[in-house]
Amino acid sequence: MRHKSSYKIFKKIIEADILNSPLMLNQKIKILYIGCGTGHGTFMLSDILGVEITAIDISKESIIYAEQNYGASNIQYIKSDLVSFIKKAEEYDHIVSRHALEHIEGGLALNLKYKK
Repeated sequence: MRHKSSYKIFKKIIEADILNSPLMLNQKIKILYIGCGTGHGTFMLSDILGVEITAIDISKESIIYAEQNYGASNIQYIKSDLVSFIKKAEEYDHIVSRHALEHIEGGLALNLKYKK
């Protein structure tokens, strides 16, 4: 129960940031979710008005599960490792990750590199 409720707090933080963004005025907000796992956190973000989410994870099984159980018209799940996908990061308005970057070599440094 505690794990699932922490996603609500995560969502509120992301939603507040997005809704206060000047980008909201003119376009859809593109979110990159790094290390989406089985998709629960990604799905929770999908009902924020105006978002399009690309969610990546290195696990094929997790991506399949996410597509089957947490799909939405504004979510695209992709099996990819961060190193291969990071070149596309600048295409996104927001990059989010929850309990994934600390497991990737140099992952925590990305927070500083791509912070807008």
